[in-house]
Amino acid sequence: MGIFGTKKEINTIDEVDNTTSFERTIINTKNLSADLEVISKKYKITLQEIDFKVISYKTYFSKADEKTITEITELNKDEILTIDNILDPNNSFSQELRVEVFQKSSKSKFPLSISIGGNRNLTIIRATVKPKEKITYFDGLDGEIMAELNKKKAKLGLMLGMMDESMMSGVKKLISLIRVNGCIKENVTLNICKGYELQENKNEQLIEHYINENPTENLAMHGVQKGDLVIEFIKSKDGINGRNCKGEILKTNSVELSNSIGEIKVSEEFEIEEKDDRVLYFAKTKGYINLGMGNKYEIKDEFVIDSVSMKTTGDIDVGEDSDIRVTIKEEDFMQDAVGPGVEIDTNEINIAGSVANNAKIKAVTVQIKGQTHQSSHIEAKEVKIHLHKGFVEGDVVEIDILEGGVVVGDVVRIKQLSGGEIRAKEVYIDKVMSNSKIYASHHIEMNTIEGNGNLFTIDPLAQRDFEKKHEKINKNLSTILSIVKKLPKELKQKKAKIQSQKENIDEINRTIADMKKFKKTPPAALILKLKEHQDRIKKYNSLLKELKDAKIQESSLHESLLELNTSIMSANVINKSSWREFNEVKFKLIEPPIDVSFLPKEGEVIKTLSLDSTEEGDYQIKRG
Repeated sequence: MGIFGTKKEINTIDEVDNTTSFERTIINTKNLSADLEVISKKYKITLQEIDFKVISYKTYFSKADEKTITEITELNKDEILTIDNILDPNNSFSQELRVEVFQKSSKSKFPLSISIGGNRNLTIIRATVKPKEKITYFDGLDGEIMAELNKKKAKLGLMLGMMDESMMSGVKKLISLIRVNGCIKENVTLNICKGYELQENKNEQLIEHYINENPTENLAMHGVQKGDLVIEFIKSKDGINGRNCKGEILKTNSVELSNSIGEIKVSEEFEIEEKDDRVLYFAKTKGYINLGMGNKYEIKDEFVIDSVSMKTTGDIDVGEDSDIRVTIKEEDFMQDAVGPGVEIDTNEINIAGSVANNAKIKAVTVQIKGQTHQSSHIEAKEVKIHLHKGFVEGDVVEIDILEGGVVVGDVVRIKQLSGGEIRAKEVYIDKVMSNSKIYASHHIEMNTIEGNGNLFTIDPLAQRDFEKKHEKINKNLSTILSIVKKLPKELKQKKAKIQSQKENIDEINRTIADMKKFKKTPPAALILKLKEHQDRIKKYNSLLKELKDAKIQESSLHESLLELNTSIMSANVINKSSWREFNEVKFKLIEPPIDVSFLPKEGEVIKTLSLDSTEEGDYQIKRG
């Protein structure tokens, strides 16, 4: 008979007698995993040799304040299994399984490979059915799958028949898949239990959205735009208990909740929107956030500060479209108004003092009453600087004294130029000292020249973005020229093909017309040849139009290049005083690439210098 013999039934696991051989046994158990281990040890057999099936089970419900234990049945389950009862930590659920235990046999192998797993709290349990090339459907397969799933759940101590409403529908879909395809091509996932996830208590939280959370950034002020979400107050929230698929209660933490929403004060520049779980504060206007008297949040458009440095305030980054005016009051030239390495990005900035090394300023309008360091960098539409030594770029730049700095702009006005470089469309200078380079695309004008070693150059490339425009036109022209070069050959070939087939196509047209007279259907081959010929003509016409358009675009690009190049002919250099020696005036052409230079003599009075072309096609300086 062997170690596994005839079937017997026991009420408790204590009735197992290790002096007798193990028989097929039916047990009632509240802890299946532990009881199977007892059987394994008493009969000195491995757990791998033991198999079981769930015959039935009973589910019990009890309340802590009541001594009675109630069995859940079909009649009372809707009354007992309510959310309130399930999530009440004082209530408990338990199960007793009736299980038949027997020797594992290779003959009765289940036809599918199923594994189950769950999340950390075991509130979601899923089964994965692995792919199988061939599966024969039979009546009762759904029951076997359900039994196998319940068997795996029971082995892990999971509740049966509770919180598993989706398991049956999942099994039905799996059965339908098997019946239609006769196989499982890829993993199929089934939700076999969904408990109630714990929701912890949450304390109130204040989120200041205007603050960049990047720890490497040090900002003196934080700008906002109209409509921005500036502040978000998340209200405290009581947690909700959960219960997992083992029937165990999951209790919330014991955090003491507080509520201080009344402490948040905001000015009239905020729009407040209150929801059930949070309060949102939106900006009604542009500006920067200021925490004023009584910790009241305000949105202001003017920021006044003594000085800005990386150690004390950090950068200012509110954007050029912020409408914020920044005033930095430090006037002492021994102290930097804008410290080394500081970056400022705002709409308008007025600096009473000086800008230190490696400082960067970007704005719509900039006014600096002190001086700028050689390594400073300034970008704006309108700029006014007293003493400039660094780099500045803007639409209109006005400088009292330029000493060795670089200026790039559209219109540049300098009161005194002493070294440095200017690149602009128009340049106006009151007094020119020595060793400066001025490049302009349209106009250079000086009231007096008192020094020498200066270079005054009319150069179309000095105009901002000119190089990009020039490069783009040349690139487009190169593409168009390749099209113009390639298309004529292709057109010639297609035209020759069309003409060579003319007689044949005419014959096909006559044949089709004759057949239609006698109400006969023309052969498909003839219709196809006719269609191919028509398509060839359409393609030819399309290429012809493409060539025509390309030539028009080529002409337009040549005109654009000519316009860029010939702008130099209307440009001029004006000196309202007498010239000093060792100053040079130069005109640079792009096409042809020619430089035309002029060296005025000491004391020579020539008010206007421009470029002129001779009848022989040469270029010369015209004096006026």
